[in-house]
Amino acid sequence: MKNGYYLSAYISIDEIGNLYNLISNRHDMAIALWKKEDENITLVRYWELERLSRIKHHDVPFYNEESAKKAISQLLAEENLTFDDIIEIWGCPKLGESSTCKDFYYHSISHLFSSLLIDSDIFYNEKILSLALDLKSDNETDERKQDSYGEYVGCYSNRGEITLFNISSPAILWSICKNELGMQEGSLMALATATECRLKNAVSVDVSGGFEYINFALGYDIFNKIFQSITSDDVIDMDSKFSTEENLISAGMKEINRVTTEMMNNQISALLNRFNIDPTEAYLSISGGFGLNCPTNSHLVRTYNFKGFLGVPCMDDSGEALGIGLYEFYTRMKKFNFKLDHAFYGKSFDDEAILASLKERDFIESISNLNAQTFVEDLKNDIIVWYDSCAEIGPRALGHRSLLGDSRKMETKDRLNQVKQRQFWRPVAPIVLREFVGEWFEDDMDSPFMLHTSIVKEEKKPFVPAILHFDGTARLQTIENRSACSTLYNLIKSFYDSTGVPIICNTSLNDKGEPIINTPNDAIRFAIEKKIKIAYINGKRVEVNIDNHFVSELTGNVELEMVFSKEKRQELIHKKNPYSLTIGELLWRKTFPYDITTENGAKRLKRAVNFLYANKPEMKRLYTMELNETLLKNLDIS
Repeated sequence: MKNGYYLSAYISIDEIGNLYNLISNRHDMAIALWKKEDENITLVRYWELERLSRIKHHDVPFYNEESAKKAISQLLAEENLTFDDIIEIWGCPKLGESSTCKDFYYHSISHLFSSLLIDSDIFYNEKILSLALDLKSDNETDERKQDSYGEYVGCYSNRGEITLFNISSPAILWSICKNELGMQEGSLMALATATECRLKNAVSVDVSGGFEYINFALGYDIFNKIFQSITSDDVIDMDSKFSTEENLISAGMKEINRVTTEMMNNQISALLNRFNIDPTEAYLSISGGFGLNCPTNSHLVRTYNFKGFLGVPCMDDSGEALGIGLYEFYTRMKKFNFKLDHAFYGKSFDDEAILASLKERDFIESISNLNAQTFVEDLKNDIIVWYDSCAEIGPRALGHRSLLGDSRKMETKDRLNQVKQRQFWRPVAPIVLREFVGEWFEDDMDSPFMLHTSIVKEEKKPFVPAILHFDGTARLQTIENRSACSTLYNLIKSFYDSTGVPIICNTSLNDKGEPIINTPNDAIRFAIEKKIKIAYINGKRVEVNIDNHFVSELTGNVELEMVFSKEKRQELIHKKNPYSLTIGELLWRKTFPYDITTENGAKRLKRAVNFLYANKPEMKRLYTMELNETLLKNLDIS
């Protein structure tokens, strides 16, 4: 391979998808910029498109190759590069060639490699059991295979020699729960542990097969056994602080957790036996959306006593661009040097001119240099907006785009949940100085990307009520004194010196339904809207004018234009969908790739979708749940 720059692009290019703002085969789209220098591979920049478009879980495709190249050129210009500087582009067939994987989906393989090769020293010198636990693959790089063929993939890596195999993924079950219960997976995880209630009798579900392909039909069968006829008579220890519905969901999700854990235990045990692995001498690697299930990650490491855990901050599909790049380098080079030793590969902004402009327009009252003692007092007084340098990658705030608060006060948790428009029982994550983890938590672990939970020691619980789940656990992030997070580390150290507590509250800097804040403008806008008086922007203490009534001037900070004007969109829709297929039918246009601009092609797609739903009604149920019935009204193109 030539030395120079490479791109891995987890994006979609699709005319119909762009025009209708449709769910595409891909969501949480991202682009990674790499630099190769002989055997050394560096991740230069990582762009998550939702941060730029402000479309949560960005799933809107580019209209055509020209529009995709224009947007990519815009991003490369930030790094003083042009499109011509890129040697190869992987992951998007319409922009470049990618490797193939005969027996497994490229999507799953990419997930697998994102965590598997997070540290090349470990990969080439240690044993790793790696599992990609995702919901489903996309059709961008693969033709759809048979239902039971290679959907989910794992591997055993013995010092860089890998053996691939099929696995089952509990993510299907969690997706069904999300769709049927109308709550995000994270909320369901939290609610499961938020109450003492539980079902009187465990539901009988056989997951002993372990590796049997779990499809949506089986997932719905498990879901229905648990939730279909559940009533308050089936639940004991109902919690009066919660509604009847919340108690029933909490009790049912405890069963889902139990089934999930049993499924994972069966798979792990079988794989350890199959490959004769001593877990104390091997790492566990998890990737895919289910890898955000922190209790399961910690349970597996704790139960089997693995040597260590490998997982990226972008576990969900936002990490696909990372995995695509690592898989392609592995395929082409076999051996190279790489380490993802921090999470901060997002965009950075020069704040000086921005803050001066905001002060001139009366959005800011004062700007001063960061002072540790003042920071501690600010944190004691109220929550603060924290914005520092390059954005973290992935769905969780890791100390560069955060809301921070005093962990010693329960009102901090209440204030944060109110600001984020979340239920009162939603937990708030702690950032803890790494050297104090063993003193405050039952597990003395590394958790730099907030991928684990641990029980707070009984004698320490009264000192940190704001971070506690109802079961006494916390989803912790550990922080060390490294260059990427040294500023926040030293400030938490000052908080510890003042209070004796080496832990503060941390949640993502965004409102409900929004991506994490990307720009200083948006950070100040958020502070004004939420009446948060103090913000720290790239080492500057900013006193915000929370009474400024022109905050709307700071909104609409969209950096990538993804759609056409209303008139142009209407014109193109009539051209590209002349036989008025419904959105529900258009969702299947890549599974059944007929030419819908012809009458015969449109009719064939309709027949194929009707036949599928007649034979697999669970698929109709799933897609109906995902389909936004108000799309046409919102777009005003009906």
